[in-house]
Amino acid sequence: MDEVCKKHLWSGTGKRILAPMVRISTLAFRLMCLDYGADLVFTEEIVDQKMIGCKRKINEHLGTIDFCSEGDNFPRFRTCSKENNKLVFQIGTSDGEKALAAARVVEQDVAGIDVNMGCPKPFSLLGGMGAALLEQREKVRSILTMLVQNISKPISCKIRVLPSVQDTVDLCRLIEECGVQAITIHGRTTSERAQHPNRDDFIAEVTRAVRIPVICNGGSSGIRQHTDIEKFRLKCNATHAMIARAAIVNPSIFQSDGFDDFKTVVSRYISYAVNYEECVQLVKYTIQRMSRERHDFVKIIQETAAAATMYEICQVWGMEKIYEDRVISLQKSMECNRLRKTFEGETFSLKVHYVRKHFKLKTPKLLLHQWCRETNRRQPVYHTEQRSSDRKFNSYVTLDNKHFKSELWISNKRYSEHSAALVAIIYLGLTKLLPEKCLNEMSFDCNISAFFNTMFWKLLVSNDSVCPKGVGWIYEYFGECVETDMQLASFWIGIISLMIWFFPLFPQLYTNYKRGHCNDALSIYFLLLWFLGDSLNLTGAVLTKQLPTQIFVAIYYVFQDLIILIQYFYYKMKNEWRSHFARDLGSGSLRCFLIPAAVQSLAVSQFFEVDEVDGAVFHGSVDQLGYAMGIVSCICYISSRFPQLYKNFRRKSTRGINMWMFYLIFAANFTYGLSVCLGGVDEDYFIRHMPWLLGSLGCCFLDIFTIAQYFLYRSSLNDSQDTPILQTTDDFHVLSYVHTFFPVPNILFKKRKFSNKRIELLCCHVLFELRHVTGVKKKEQRWVTLRDSTVRVLKWIPVTESESLVTNRKAPASINITKLTNENAESSQDSTDYILDFEGQESDQKASSNFSETNDDSNAFSEPCFDSDSNQAIMNNGMSNQVSGASDFSDLMKNEQAALNSKEDENDKLSEEPEMKRRKNL
Repeated sequence: MDEVCKKHLWSGTGKRILAPMVRISTLAFRLMCLDYGADLVFTEEIVDQKMIGCKRKINEHLGTIDFCSEGDNFPRFRTCSKENNKLVFQIGTSDGEKALAAARVVEQDVAGIDVNMGCPKPFSLLGGMGAALLEQREKVRSILTMLVQNISKPISCKIRVLPSVQDTVDLCRLIEECGVQAITIHGRTTSERAQHPNRDDFIAEVTRAVRIPVICNGGSSGIRQHTDIEKFRLKCNATHAMIARAAIVNPSIFQSDGFDDFKTVVSRYISYAVNYEECVQLVKYTIQRMSRERHDFVKIIQETAAAATMYEICQVWGMEKIYEDRVISLQKSMECNRLRKTFEGETFSLKVHYVRKHFKLKTPKLLLHQWCRETNRRQPVYHTEQRSSDRKFNSYVTLDNKHFKSELWISNKRYSEHSAALVAIIYLGLTKLLPEKCLNEMSFDCNISAFFNTMFWKLLVSNDSVCPKGVGWIYEYFGECVETDMQLASFWIGIISLMIWFFPLFPQLYTNYKRGHCNDALSIYFLLLWFLGDSLNLTGAVLTKQLPTQIFVAIYYVFQDLIILIQYFYYKMKNEWRSHFARDLGSGSLRCFLIPAAVQSLAVSQFFEVDEVDGAVFHGSVDQLGYAMGIVSCICYISSRFPQLYKNFRRKSTRGINMWMFYLIFAANFTYGLSVCLGGVDEDYFIRHMPWLLGSLGCCFLDIFTIAQYFLYRSSLNDSQDTPILQTTDDFHVLSYVHTFFPVPNILFKKRKFSNKRIELLCCHVLFELRHVTGVKKKEQRWVTLRDSTVRVLKWIPVTESESLVTNRKAPASINITKLTNENAESSQDSTDYILDFEGQESDQKASSNFSETNDDSNAFSEPCFDSDSNQAIMNNGMSNQVSGASDFSDLMKNEQAALNSKEDENDKLSEEPEMKRRKNL
């Protein structure tokens, strides 16, 4: 049965076989040739001593069988099920016992064993292997007999022709007597090379002398297409044909339906190399050998030779997507059990090597050193050992009683330490510190470990390497290492503070909407400073590359500021016509919201930026700029409080401010400050956190004064909140004041004279507005409100000591307009005055109030002098008109407007043009 199986491999004729080629006949190249139509493939020559002691491992995520020895960077031999019954393993040996030991290692995973007796390379000849065996007949007999008798798979050998045909035939007969199933003959002697002609006639003579299958080799110089392979076989009278150089130039020569173009072949080979993790150096060497005769690809071949990683090779050939897809598929197919077993030990290892050009000045050792200093850890300690066989180095780094090492042996000690630091960075979940190029070109094992380190280890298992006494997910998503109970309390208090910051603005927004304005509440400078603070906070977060959550929250609060700005300008434009002549130093509505929004932004920036600053070393200019912006933003937040406190003091009121906003702000700032205080105890910690801590506690301190003002002014607020006080400036009297905020068509202040009817109609407006008057107080300056507009009182209307405050005045029933002369108007200030005599119902008599310094029971309103030369208003002849029976203001307006249209004074028509000019001047 065994004899039948052995003969089956070499049965038949005309098989096309891939020759064994050093550094080329790897798994990727062999599989590609099989796909193109090769019947059998040989491995490169592998020395027996190299295979002895190797362990067979099943690589589940690649689907391969690897033969590895301890300390190897890559498997010494790798195969898969796709080539299992078509693969011949070639051994380089000079001893039968060693050859047998090596063959037994791979026996179950290959289709046959071949002994190399024709390699002319110096390393084979010096070791008594390869072509050196051609002159040692007894050793040839010993090796082949040992293998044939003890190995179940078919045994073959590959030789070169000897200088004479007879010597070659004699050697082949000796080999046949050993019991081998096939023999491969290269048609050149040991000293001849590819430029010498192949001795096809020698091979033909051997085929006639032996009965076992003979495979011809060496005719690649004459093979240019698929049919040439058969021509070469027939010329040599061989059973099968083996090609080497022709397959290197274009492996698609094995297919019968024509060649594939060069770029397609290379792309196919790179795809196999990516899927089976071929060594980068071998891939580069193979591509260079394939392109040796392709002068149209010089530039791309040079770029391939300069590549340091597989990802760079894929970039050169436009195959990055294949590399990325393969990494993702490996991540999905990787079993968690493998990682769990890795994490259970004290040593973590990966196949990682340090590539200098990826890191520039910030090497892995520097990055790990900075991270340990930022997180108050002991500095890592490096240990290195040297292998005596090849004098290569392997290092491991100790950190938090854990050991991290690279599985690769590296010829440079310093690079070996960098590789160990890189392993530590990957396992600690600090890949965000690595350059993007390094992440893209990371080996498969690194990508898989980094993926599961985030998705499995940090979420399901405590991240002992990063925070031995804490919770891994806190560090992953918030960038904060929590290891003590105090730090855990600080973290959760900070979370509470963050949640509070999302709510203070909503009560104020509702208050603004309900009132229809808020320019009487807060200062514009308050608003602008808070908006500046939020903007600087966002800029600093972007510059320092904080966590995405931090940047998102900063953007959120800047967006809120913009919303309140829109609200402010909307109300301002809506009420603009009411405040043309008033000096409004408090712009208002935006401030009402910006207090919470900006303060919230402060707290959020504090909560998040503190974590970032805590981990900052401030070596770079960008980090310094971001930290400086954080300081300036905190100064803006605190400075903005003072205009608001001053405005509350000036107007003796907190009307328009929803105090729930300040209650929540105070709570959020206080909890944030508490979280910072609990987060650390060392001096460096508080120095790094000082700007944000002072900003938070400073706002808390000033908010106490704002809340105190609310309780201090609350009694006056309750008395006057619904009925604001009416005041005037020293330049305008009541009539001009009312006209400013409530203009009426055709009611103009003329330089020369007024129409009686217009005076009557204007007085009706005054009468309507006096319904909202609470009262006046003698010689006092304050901020006052008339409906939705606020003015600053510069001078009060003089009143007598006997006059008292008026509250809850109702609309009078009628108005008497009487012209006063300068003699009987003591407070007229050299002008013609009008007396408004309010004749209301008896129930309203007690609530009447005098607004002049005369002794009658009427309110005198002095008309301002518009003629600066004469200091006297030019009016029409004195007359008294009475408007009665108009208890409702709208009816009164209709009656007066009708009277105005039907009894227009002729003088008004003549003076219409100067009136319009005067209106423009005003």
